[in-house]
Amino acid sequence: AGPATAALFTPALTALGITARVDVIGDVVTALAAGTPTTSGTVLVAGTGAIAASIRDGVVAGTADGLGWLLGDEGSGRWLGLQAVRAAVRDWDSPFAARVAARTGARTANEMVYWAQALPLSEIGALAPLVCEAARSADPHATAIVDQAVTHLVRTLDELGPAEPIVLAGGLLAGDTPVRDGVLATLRTRGLHPRTSLDPAAGAAWLAARPSSPLSPAALHEALLGDRRIRGGDPGA
Repeated sequence: AGPATAALFTPALTALGITARVDVIGDVVTALAAGTPTTSGTVLVAGTGAIAASIRDGVVAGTADGLGWLLGDEGSGRWLGLQAVRAAVRDWDSPFAARVAARTGARTANEMVYWAQALPLSEIGALAPLVCEAARSADPHATAIVDQAVTHLVRTLDELGPAEPIVLAGGLLAGDTPVRDGVLATLRTRGLHPRTSLDPAAGAAWLAARPSSPLSPAALHEALLGDRRIRGGDPGA
């Protein structure tokens, strides 16, 4: 609903005395823009959900996954949380189950089942940092879940036959997580060197400012996002 959504901004802009065209674009486009000063490439996103997208001249040319938690989003934060609950109820006496139980408040495996059946989706997704933390400490359950997530995410990317530049985005792939480490390691064995999506708002600002800026696209991108890359120590830059 691009035009309808864009029209919602008109009264606010008019009140400010601003006449401007509003374009509504997908977050995969801004994610790519936040990682590279080009309008074509491939982005792999893993946050609450997971999706890969091929972008051509600022337009989504194809996607893989992004099907929601019930049908897909494999390797996402919510997917990690679901796998954590499943692992916990199947091995209730494990240290990993104890970690999950402490977070959910479940005192027995049955309580965990009832807790999960209520579909507290935000709480399930909030287990993703727990999985990452446990994997960092070599917990076997968490390590297995992270390894599966990496496999799923790389496979999702492969469905597109990814064209460079490849940009990694979303909390699991742009932050310091074992999921990011695994995806980077896999792609680098193929000779690929992904970039990291930084501030998507700055990426959107870059897209909006390009037509009227006196700076070249690369210089404008550096002005809006370069300092963030330096402070963040972007390993994909």
